[in-house]
Amino acid sequence: MQLKKPFLVLVILVIASMACYSDNPLWLPGLTEVPPSPTFLPTPDEDTHPSRFSKNELALAPEPQNPEQPFFFITELPEDLLSGVRNASGSCEYGSSLEILYIGHEFNSFRGSVYVDDLSLIAAPAEGEEPTGQPLFDFESEDDAWTLVQTEDSLNAGQEVQRAQNVDFNELRAEPAEGEEPIDATNTTGVLEITTDFQPGTWLATIQTSFDTPQDWSQYSTLSARVFVPRNARNFVIFLKANTTSGQEVTLVREIVDSGQWADITADLAAVEDLTEVSGITVNLGPDPARTFYLVACSGNVGWATGERLAGPVRFERGQSALTRPVGARGEPLREGQPFMVSTDPNPALPPTTMCDVDQVVDVVDISAVEERTGEQTIWYQINCAQNRGWVTEDRIFGPLILPAQDGLGIVKPELAPVELTAEPRVSGDDNQVLGTCEANQTLTTSGFTTISIGEPEAEGDTPQQLTPYYRIQCGDYIGWTEQTPLLEIPYPVGTNAMVVGDEELGQVETEAEADEEDAEVTEGEEAAADADEIERARGYLPVPLTEVPEVAVEGNIIGECPSGTVVELQNVNSSNDRIFYQVTCGESTGWIEDIFLPNGTDFILGNSIWFMEPSTAGREAQEGYELLQTTSKVSEAAGQCALFTEATVSDAVFQAKALRRLGFRIWYEITCTDIDGEETSGWLEADDLQEVVSRRNPFHLLGG
Repeated sequence: MQLKKPFLVLVILVIASMACYSDNPLWLPGLTEVPPSPTFLPTPDEDTHPSRFSKNELALAPEPQNPEQPFFFITELPEDLLSGVRNASGSCEYGSSLEILYIGHEFNSFRGSVYVDDLSLIAAPAEGEEPTGQPLFDFESEDDAWTLVQTEDSLNAGQEVQRAQNVDFNELRAEPAEGEEPIDATNTTGVLEITTDFQPGTWLATIQTSFDTPQDWSQYSTLSARVFVPRNARNFVIFLKANTTSGQEVTLVREIVDSGQWADITADLAAVEDLTEVSGITVNLGPDPARTFYLVACSGNVGWATGERLAGPVRFERGQSALTRPVGARGEPLREGQPFMVSTDPNPALPPTTMCDVDQVVDVVDISAVEERTGEQTIWYQINCAQNRGWVTEDRIFGPLILPAQDGLGIVKPELAPVELTAEPRVSGDDNQVLGTCEANQTLTTSGFTTISIGEPEAEGDTPQQLTPYYRIQCGDYIGWTEQTPLLEIPYPVGTNAMVVGDEELGQVETEAEADEEDAEVTEGEEAAADADEIERARGYLPVPLTEVPEVAVEGNIIGECPSGTVVELQNVNSSNDRIFYQVTCGESTGWIEDIFLPNGTDFILGNSIWFMEPSTAGREAQEGYELLQTTSKVSEAAGQCALFTEATVSDAVFQAKALRRLGFRIWYEITCTDIDGEETSGWLEADDLQEVVSRRNPFHLLGG
């Protein structure tokens, strides 16, 4: 999912407020590689320290069982929410979807020593026999040579690795729980001691050893080691890796170890491609994140929330389509003919009471999070199936579908074109006729959806290993089935109109709420604060470049530009690398614009004629004509009334950023018409207000006059 444009201004404001965490004013979370060292939120490495959510995923703002606040609050800085929400930067309603913009890990620092001992190889035992082992390093002699790898960003100038003897591990062991005996941490005399300072920049220490000649480990199945982390070193993680002569470094195991006691680590060697050419061993160890903070977009606000406050990830958004799977309410497989039961409430303790069908296309209408007995949050989705609504968990629906099952609009990806349209939803063959083909970037509409099973179930009653989606589509003169991989959804059909909206010019964007506030200050009898001639078209938004070919705009392919706020007709559609581009004419230039710069379709272009068919109302009374406003604000003074059934003209169009709680843009049209007194007048109406009350054709012609 892409970040919507109004978020960018807010993100910059958040970053500006983070000055105390950073002495680099140009650091933008998630866009620059490494934040400056004063922050405790370094750029995460998903391979080393995976997080529950990924960038651009959706989370949910769950409602606590006993909420202390009426809304879900986010903070200006990556920190806990204080009582009285004194450090809140914004809020959104419980149940809102939150877009993950950036991930930051908080670590516990530690300065001291950790210990490794007894690296051994273990052979897989024959049936009925005990496993046999081959010691590699017991650190009882000086021959066990290991080195500590120094990295360019290392802050640990005093780090070292050495063989240590006679360490009293019972002095470093964990404190026993009340009423329990202390553990015995006694160890042999020789161990490998790694002394370092785990601070931002080098959370993991890396030690390595290389063999003089490659070793053959093909008769062994497991590498084992023992690790000791002192009791004051919290949440440590260890990686065991094998190196081969081909340059491969294979992570064998990643494991969190308990502090204050010896931990036995075992690693499966199956991932190593060539066990006959093992050239060395690498060990990474250090603190795992103590907590994770997420920068989120929360109903237009941007701020931080701790990971434990979020539920998800959310796999289906409201309004998306899915397919019901043959999985029962308690996870059991459903046999053919069994009903698909759903719950009236998102509560696992309640029995399902509403019936849907298996393999039915459903719409997701709501999302909720339910706290389990374990304390974990489970995401539930409310689906609309035929005339029934009910709640299901993620494992019971398939998708989301890339296109709606009915009346979806798409094209064929050029790199996968042409595609065959078959009589049945499966691969073409002697028993499945090819009815036609759909060419690259050819517009198509959907009229059905299903999945076919590929792969045998692991056990009787299980679901198939893979479900392949198929769409029934109309493409040109042909109607048939095709697999979903070659298809790409498009927002508008060719021949319709859309408004161009470029990137924000930071600090210059006015929202509808600000416009309403300004107009509300106009006292009765004063002229409107901004009449039609003075309305700044697309204030705060940059023009959009036109490209010669349907590709992202770069130096060399730009042939012109289109000012934000321009209404254009979409003449053609194309795609490149799964991005949609429309061909438009702007001024004297015809070129291509990416669909992200066409956020709103429009019903009219400048110069269109319209006829008002119904009067507007004042209170409960119908007026003689349809009332226009002096400015682009719902609280604006009236500019006059257009006479009914009389030709009017769309003379201008502007857009306006919606209030933060409803992201997007609002289209306003300037209408020039004859008023109820026969005089020419003009004023503004929002696009939504025009749809039901105007005709595009002369009503007298419609009546045969």
